[in-house]
Amino acid sequence: MPSRTTIRLTQPTMTRCSFCKPQMARLYVKGFKLINVDIIIHSQEPTLGPIKTLLRENRSRLLGMTIDRVNVKAKTGEHVGHIGRGEAIACHAVVLLDDGDHRWE
Repeated sequence: MPSRTTIRLTQPTMTRCSFCKPQMARLYVKGFKLINVDIIIHSQEPTLGPIKTLLRENRSRLLGMTIDRVNVKAKTGEHVGHIGRGEAIACHAVVLLDDGDHRWE
């Protein structure tokens, strides 16, 4: 089993996102509005619990949202598979978008 890893984030690492900003611009051009984001990070090591609030703050700043609309969950691999052995980290994100057309109302 791998030794406990310490995660240390610096400001440049936390604010860089070569993927998110262009995608957000494309959504806004097409008339979509981001409602909320739910992020699940699967990692046996490092333990992300102590920095979840920091991750939420940075994602909310990056996406231009209030922090109450960004949720970050940390899960372990329960020592099973690549994630459980500490060989990999996975992330899933789900976003709720509003296109402004409320046909269901």
